[in-house]
Amino acid sequence: MMSFNPTSEAKIISKNIRSRIQEMMLKESHILVSCAGTIGNIRYISKDLTGLIGSQDIIRVIPYDNKLPSGFLYAYLSCPTIYSYIQSYIYGSVVPRIEPKTLGQLPILTFEEKLVSKVNALIKKSADLRAEANFQLQKAQGLIEDCVFKKVNKKHQTVKNITSIQLGNSFQKRLDASFQINKLQIEKEFKSDIKFELLQNLVSQPMFTAQRGRRNYVTNGIQFLSTSDVSQINPLLVDKFLSWQTNGLKTLIVKDNWILVASSGSEILGSGFLVDKTFADSAVNQHSIRVVVNEKKLSPLFVFAYLSSNRIKEYIRSGIYGSAILTINEDFLGNLMVPILDKPLTQQIVLLTTDYKAKKQEACYLEKEAIDIIENQIKQWQK
Repeated sequence: MMSFNPTSEAKIISKNIRSRIQEMMLKESHILVSCAGTIGNIRYISKDLTGLIGSQDIIRVIPYDNKLPSGFLYAYLSCPTIYSYIQSYIYGSVVPRIEPKTLGQLPILTFEEKLVSKVNALIKKSADLRAEANFQLQKAQGLIEDCVFKKVNKKHQTVKNITSIQLGNSFQKRLDASFQINKLQIEKEFKSDIKFELLQNLVSQPMFTAQRGRRNYVTNGIQFLSTSDVSQINPLLVDKFLSWQTNGLKTLIVKDNWILVASSGSEILGSGFLVDKTFADSAVNQHSIRVVVNEKKLSPLFVFAYLSSNRIKEYIRSGIYGSAILTINEDFLGNLMVPILDKPLTQQIVLLTTDYKAKKQEACYLEKEAIDIIENQIKQWQK
C-alpha cells in the first residue's frame, strides 16, 4: 500500500471472483487508511492505481470535494499531529485495529480557503507526477525486457536433470533448487545475441552492506531510514534520526545515484531502489546491498532500471538462502549478468529513468510541502 509504485508488488487475483469486487476496487482521488496491524498509513489513489483491488484491511475514505477537496483531506490525515490522534483510536492486543465508524469521528479542523486550495493543488500535482514517474520507469523496464529476453511459453517449460559435474562448477557449488533451476532458467531465456557483463565488473567499488551496531537515536541528527522506508511513498516523511557519533555511521550513509538492493526480508527482498535527492546523504540500515556503478562503464540509471524490473527481481531472488531470515549476499549479486545494449537504446532507457527520478523527487517535495503547511498551522494554533 505504501510503496512508491504498488503495481510492482501487487499480487494477481482470479477474474472469476465476483463477490464485492466493485467496492474493493480503488478509484482515483479516494484515500486509503490502513486499519489492521500497522495503523494510520495514508495513501492517495492516483490515476495509475485506479482499478486495482485493495484488501479488507484498508478503510476507504471517499471525499466529498464540494465540502473538502480530496488532496487537502489526504494531507490533513497525513500530518504528524493527526496521525497521533488516529493512533488513539486503536483497540486490540494481538492485532491492533481501528474501525471505519471510529475514524469517521475524527474532527476536521477549519482552515482558510486559500490554504485549503493551495494544499489541495500541491497534493494533486504530486499524485500526477508520481503516476507519470512510474509510467516512465515501467516503459524503460519494458524496453529492457523486450530486448533482453526471448519470448518463452512458460506453460511448456521443462526442467532437465543436473549432473554432479554441473553442480560442482556452479556458483559457490550451490545444491539448492532455487538457484539451480530459477537462476539458470532465467539465464537460458536471455537472447544469445546480447552481450552481457557481470555486475561486479561494472562497479567503481566493491558492493557492501552497512556496518551492524548499536543505533543512537536523537532528536537532531542525520536522518535514518530502514530499507522498507526507502521503498515507501516518500522518504522525506520519515522522522527518525541517528547521532552523528554513531559507530560505523560512514558505512550507513548513501549517495545520489547509488543503487540499493534489499538483501533480507520477505516481499521486499531483491527489490532495487535508486538513491535520489530525497534521501541522498541520509543513513540507511544494513539490510540493503550498496551498488555503486562506475559511470564510465555504464549509467547507474540504466542498471537501476534493469535491476528494479519484475523479471530481474526474480533473477535476484533466485540467490536467496537461509531459513528463519531469508538473505542474499554481495557475491551472488555481483555474479548477475547485466546486458550491454546498443548506445541509442541505452540512452533512451537512461532518459526515461532520468525523467522518472526527476518526477519522483518533485512529487515527494510537493507532498512534504503540503503536509508541512497543515502541521505548521496546527502548531501555531497550539501556542
